[in-house]
Amino acid sequence: FQDKVGIGSLPDEKLHVVISSATATAAKFERSHNNNVAVEYRNTTSRMYAGLGGDALGWGIDNDANIGIQPMFFVRRTTGNVGVGTNNPTQLLDVYKTSNDAVIRTRTTTAGAYFEADSAAAAGYYGIRLSSSGTERWFLGSYNSPNFQIKDGSGASGAARFTIVDGTGYVGVGTENPLVQL
Repeated sequence: FQDKVGIGSLPDEKLHVVISSATATAAKFERSHNNNVAVEYRNTTSRMYAGLGGDALGWGIDNDANIGIQPMFFVRRTTGNVGVGTNNPTQLLDVYKTSNDAVIRTRTTTAGAYFEADSAAAAGYYGIRLSSSGTERWFLGSYNSPNFQIKDGSGASGAARFTIVDGTGYVGVGTENPLVQL
């Protein structure tokens, strides 16, 4: 009794598919209507699903076979935006949590854990926006300026509370254009 299945090759695993064409699809999972199609992964204590969300919303990983209803990870088909905890990411990466303390961490076992904001604009448009319920409260970075600033409000229209001038290192408190060292 053979407990392994091989398609295109002798099997090394329970299911082993080998495709000789560079353009062929290895496997196809399809439903005849626009509901979810998912693959279940299970061990003796837990299960997870990966597949296409209903109405072709996108692809996700979920605790439920209804992919995209309460996703852990989701890629929106129409935008390519990635959601963690949401099936409707509005940015390239959108992390959503329905309780306190949503934290994004970068770690390394050696030196060099960073967040990087890199803008090609010569005048400088990069930074961190701190918002509450969609309203920008603080901005840290550079907005249409080579200088580093902390602004009360948005990057575009907030009041500069702290500025370090690029090139001179002059520091200003309450001004965008300090003319002396402090």
